[in-house]
Amino acid sequence: MLMNAVAVSAIVLTGCNTTDIKATMGNGDAVSTTTNRHIKPISSEQVKIYHSKSSMPKHHTVVGRVSASNYNMIGMTISQESIMAELKKQAASMGANGITHITTGLAQTTAEAILSK
Repeated sequence: MLMNAVAVSAIVLTGCNTTDIKATMGNGDAVSTTTNRHIKPISSEQVKIYHSKSSMPKHHTVVGRVSASNYNMIGMTISQESIMAELKKQAASMGANGITHITTGLAQTTAEAILSK
């Protein structure tokens, strides 16, 4: 009888212990490298990803570096789509409208945040 009560309690408590995977996603960081403090944050949907030098706008300014963690808090690998979304979010927070020179390391992915004219 006691074993049944323990088993039922474990099942009930496990049901209450759900984790929002989005909340455990890795986070990122943005570091500004420009002295222009008049750049306003924009929506991350406005940030473009430039994978090659030939696709980059001719006239642009590097305004900072952004990074995103490749793993979440529980050690699971984060999808490339989520990492790119985090890089775009960090770039948008500093007013950059593009990211380029994307480098994937062991623990994090970094990129340059640019402002095209």
